[in-house]
Amino acid sequence: MPLENAGPSGIVRAVQKDEDYLSYVNESVNFLVQMLAGPQSWLRWRKEIEVLAGAGYFICTTISGYQTLGEEYVNILQVDPSRIAVPSLTRRVIMVFLHVATPYIIHKLLLRLQNILKQPTNTLGIPAETRRLLLGYIPIIRRAVELLQRWHLAWFYVRGMYYQLAKRFTGVTYLSVRSELWRDSARHSYRMLGMLSLTQLLSTLAYSAYSNRNNVTEFFAGDLQENTTPAKSSAASLEPRSKCSLCLDVRRDTTATSCGHLFCWRCIFEWAANKAECPLCREKFHQSRLLYLQNYG
Repeated sequence: MPLENAGPSGIVRAVQKDEDYLSYVNESVNFLVQMLAGPQSWLRWRKEIEVLAGAGYFICTTISGYQTLGEEYVNILQVDPSRIAVPSLTRRVIMVFLHVATPYIIHKLLLRLQNILKQPTNTLGIPAETRRLLLGYIPIIRRAVELLQRWHLAWFYVRGMYYQLAKRFTGVTYLSVRSELWRDSARHSYRMLGMLSLTQLLSTLAYSAYSNRNNVTEFFAGDLQENTTPAKSSAASLEPRSKCSLCLDVRRDTTATSCGHLFCWRCIFEWAANKAECPLCREKFHQSRLLYLQNYG
């Protein structure tokens, strides 16, 4: 009996399971790095560690020719565009690279370009006006990437194929092994969800275009500003030139833990997201208990 395409509910369940296992692997690797190299090294290389942990998971599963744990959980198989053979090794490697490494590479390239363009010395020989113009395009690119991801997810709900962009680019789809998934009763609900998501996306774009019709940069940059760092006060320049024990740099946006130790806001916030304890005295605390010292001096 021929195998049928996997339904969207099975694919979503597989992805959710894989994300759970990836989270466990990432937490284990982070703990190991913190124990061996210390919190400063972990904080410096946490993004790279996350990429390596994800790559290791997929090397042991997809690239090695096995199902991921999520795919095994719902009994679905990866197939190439012919739908009669598993993807080749080259196709699997490209797919994993696009899925795991490409977001990190794009983020690093844009960050690097932004830092170069902001340098006071014109090392690239680019006029100041051109540099300002290029800096204005960086948030546009970030916004475009976010919109592409939102559109792709909504289109997956409509069509039920290619949950990840990497699979769309490489043409990898899923076949269902279990007969009870052949007639996916939730397909209609997913299609409705996709149509609502597309409608919301188009409405957001139309409203943003109308509100910022005289400023293209505002339209694309929109609401991408990060809200994880509290707003700086006018007295920020009075902050003492003490060092953060996590990043070993001048402490910025001084924040206190419940035990009284001081760190940069971003440093301790990201640390607490991974391990809810003080990196100095190991006292337990929650992110909501962090105290931002706005007028600390």
